Amino acid sequence: MASRALAVLSAMMTFGMGRGIVSSNPTKGVEPFRRRKKERFLTDTEVGVLGEALVEIEGHGSLPG
Repeated sequence: MASRALAVLSAMMTFGMGRGIVSSNPTKGVEPFRRRKKERFLTDTEVGVLGEALVEIEGHGSLPG
């Protein structure tokens, strides 16, 4: 979220510089936040839903819909 906010603010400041509203972009040189990659596992409910979908695919050859 912080990196996205920085990107939006930077775009706004660049726009403002182009229009002569501001004289500099204070976001230049600010390092974006680096997120750590997360490992996620399915919950018991998600595993159940996935299992049901796989059984449905096996029986009909495609997802219902």
